[in-house]
Amino acid sequence: MTVKTTVLANGEIRTAYPPNGADPGAITNPPAPPAPSGSPLGNPPRYSHPDVGGDESWTWRGNKGGRDIEMVIDANGKETRTDHGPFKK
Repeated sequence: MTVKTTVLANGEIRTAYPPNGADPGAITNPPAPPAPSGSPLGNPPRYSHPDVGGDESWTWRGNKGGRDIEMVIDANGKETRTDHGPFKK
């Protein structure tokens, strides 16, 4: 079996699921809806897709004002921010 993967610019490797009927032997990620407005373009949030067991939330973690901030937007649009302390590269 051949598994197709995508390597993002930041080095993250993503595999794909479920099987793609248009390309037998390959698996692809189901499409995500558009990212929430105000999402950083250089470090986009991750979508937790329900087709692969996710809860439809968006998660972003990165540097905001020198702080390591994690932001989660749940399926109902509720935002939860967690400050993990000073941002370290």
